[in-house]
Amino acid sequence: MKSFLSLVLLLLALTQAVNAGSVVQPVHPQVLIESLPTTPENWKLLSSTGSNELMGSGEPVTIATRRYEIRLEDKSQEPSVVKMVTIKLVAMDVGSRTETVQTFRSQLASSGQGNEASKKIEFGSGVVGVFRSPAEGLIKCDALCGDRLALQIESQGANAKEFVALFQPVDFAKLIALERRLPTSVITNGRYTLYIVDEMNPKKNRSYQAGTFDFSQEVIEAQPKGATP
Repeated sequence: MKSFLSLVLLLLALTQAVNAGSVVQPVHPQVLIESLPTTPENWKLLSSTGSNELMGSGEPVTIATRRYEIRLEDKSQEPSVVKMVTIKLVAMDVGSRTETVQTFRSQLASSGQGNEASKKIEFGSGVVGVFRSPAEGLIKCDALCGDRLALQIESQGANAKEFVALFQPVDFAKLIALERRLPTSVITNGRYTLYIVDEMNPKKNRSYQAGTFDFSQEVIEAQPKGATP
């Protein structure tokens, strides 16, 4: 009973922490998907999905993910060979989670330091990222677009030079335009409408209600008589 009460008190504290402040409404997943970077025609789109997610602390965010396959000619070998490169591109409207943006900025500031040095990459339109190669043929990149849009890119099959070359023709203009018109309305009742969008299979699109919970009554009932929460 004591451990249960401790858990309830912790959940109550988290709920009150979320409800105490205003939460910014993140952008609709469909809007974020439509604002993802424009890629060259030879990038084969494999999937394109978006959704609202509730973080552990209760704030909603919007995540959009696209996966691509690219046929790339490897001229480092003689004769040259064609290899397949896969790209996973994830964009997130962090909404009220300012600590997420702070983490990304720290990564940008620390590029080139440490044992696993990261390198900066200029995506154009003012979008700057850092990438590293934790394993052969694997590239992981983090970037920021303004104060609320975070990007994560994962590439399989390309080296660092090829990764940079692949993204030179990618156009981030639509994402920059979205950053300037993100919704600023706030939610104070702890109830959210969350959406799931599958651009390539619209039949899977749906929405549902979710939110934080008030455990105050459970706390009162779990307390010994005469005690206060």
